Amino acid sequence: MCCEDDARLAFHAEAAGDAAAVLRYAPAAAQRAVGLGSHREAAAQFERALRFARLLLDGDPAEAAQAWTCLGCTYDAAMALADAPDEAALREALDILTSLGARPAARIVRQRLRSLGARPSRSARAQPPEHTRTRNVPTARPAG
Repeated sequence: MCCEDDARLAFHAEAAGDAAAVLRYAPAAAQRAVGLGSHREAAAQFERALRFARLLLDGDPAEAAQAWTCLGCTYDAAMALADAPDEAALREALDILTSLGARPAARIVRQRLRSLGARPSRSARAQPPEHTRTRNVPTARPAG
């Protein structure tokens, strides 16, 4: 949900060095700018958010994952979690990557889990990605 003050709040959050606030307000300000047809402002707001997301990547993986999630970048969030040293974050990364169908990245996370002495869950390996599941879709029959 965005409001008229998101751009102003993102600006002040950046000046204060508050990465979490920048990542909360800048994407919302960018979406509002897109809706108003102000594409340069939208680009500037997304650039602001990405700058802070990159800074977070060098720090806490969980915080970086949250930043990527705020930007709508699920894969990048999972990859940030994949850099975490703890099993819980790795399992979360594996679940996300499996749901996205990112098999090579999921394979790497499984290897990291094994190196920590943990067993990757069978459900994460066996579950097909959401977009590849089959479903019954009614088809049109030829008139005749």
